[in-house]
Amino acid sequence: MEMLRVGPSAVWGRPVLSRRERSLATIAMMTALGNEFAIREHIIMGLDSFGLSREEICEVMIQAAIYAGFPAAMKAFDIATDIFAERDAT
Repeated sequence: MEMLRVGPSAVWGRPVLSRRERSLATIAMMTALGNEFAIREHIIMGLDSFGLSREEICEVMIQAAIYAGFPAAMKAFDIATDIFAERDAT
């Protein structure tokens, strides 16, 4: 219950999982929940702050498709594809 009192910053700073691992897990969970805003923000954060590759992000979505459903994963893929295209255009 301590997590609920201290918020996300305390969770992201815990030592067992790296920030990269937490970022991948968060993208997967936001995909499962269908939270489009959070998917976008966490993909951008993963790429910029934690060094995630496009391949790692897409692989997480493939994994999420099995457990969260194909429609949720496809929506996340669409968001990722848009982000990748935006970056390729600049």
